[in-house]
Amino acid sequence: MKSPSSLAYIRQLCCLGLDSELTIPVLLRELRAIVPYQCAVFCWIGANGELRNLYSEPLDFYESLRDEHHAACIPGSAGTPAKGLLRVDIRPGIYAEEDLVVNAGAFLSAISWPVIAERLHLGPVIAAVAGHRGIAKGALFLVRAAGQPGFTACDRQLIEGISPDLSAALTRRHTSRPNYSDSGAEGMIISDSDGSIRHLCAKARHLLILSCHSNLTLCETKPDQIRLSNTALRCLLQRHSRNHDQPPDIDTPLLQENRWGQFLFRSFRLEVAQANHEPMIGIMVRHQVPLPLKLLAAMKNAPLSGKQKEVCLMLSDGLSHGEIAGQLSISIHTAIDHVRKIYQKMNVHSRDELLDIFLENRIRGVSFPAGLERH
Repeated sequence: MKSPSSLAYIRQLCCLGLDSELTIPVLLRELRAIVPYQCAVFCWIGANGELRNLYSEPLDFYESLRDEHHAACIPGSAGTPAKGLLRVDIRPGIYAEEDLVVNAGAFLSAISWPVIAERLHLGPVIAAVAGHRGIAKGALFLVRAAGQPGFTACDRQLIEGISPDLSAALTRRHTSRPNYSDSGAEGMIISDSDGSIRHLCAKARHLLILSCHSNLTLCETKPDQIRLSNTALRCLLQRHSRNHDQPPDIDTPLLQENRWGQFLFRSFRLEVAQANHEPMIGIMVRHQVPLPLKLLAAMKNAPLSGKQKEVCLMLSDGLSHGEIAGQLSISIHTAIDHVRKIYQKMNVHSRDELLDIFLENRIRGVSFPAGLERH
């Protein structure tokens, strides 16, 4: 029996109204608890059926897809795509809308999936296409390793059940700009003064990929083969090159934003023990997500009804009782009663106390702290 709380969480997640690049990564991680998989891929589909963007869980799998796609598309190489290599269990018909006509097999062939699946020893695949008014907007692929059991009828039913939520995530838009809060993901990059990367941990590599590429494709350069050349990181390096006399522990913060969220970079000049060696630059990168996303995750196990959690999200957006009533099509007295019962259950007396409880009394992140440069 699959967890109904996970299904409810996915439904609430898709109704936040945030850009889908912010919600889909969280959805894929939660989906693993409902339909176990080895890796998952979500493809955003453009108006003409083209691959507009891509995300995988884990993100390492995106890097494998990219590398194998490069090899498969080199003319004359052993990995050149060939017909008849489609060996995965694509099951068309698991779509967000019954009248949505998309050839999932042809889409996979277009991204060199047959060769990739063979090279990476991938096994059964289950696919769902999400859309709006009969137009495909995104394709979800869950993959198991070769030799693992195939997806069951129950799995297919569960994925079909969340397809309308996927469609909602791809079409809804937040009406106002949310505040941001740390997601908890962070990593360290070590670079020399001209931007060549000397070391980066796995999490930093993932965050660097996302911060440098608002749209992921299968043609991106590997992060360990690039220089820190995007606008934000160039600014950090230039500051250190202009200020050789500043103490090594001076922190230089900078904020960058794209489809995947906000990325807070803090850099420090690192002294090298060996003589005649130029100082290195240490850069800590931290991922930030909209506050409603962080709050929803914090509320997951709270003793609140689905409606009360929805009211909490509206409170986090700064909505008044009257505005909450308008959003939910209820009377202002009912909205006030919802808030009162939430405060009673959570043993708080104000909106700020409520948010602090859910965020473990941490200072809530804001979009642009004073003195912080934005890119």
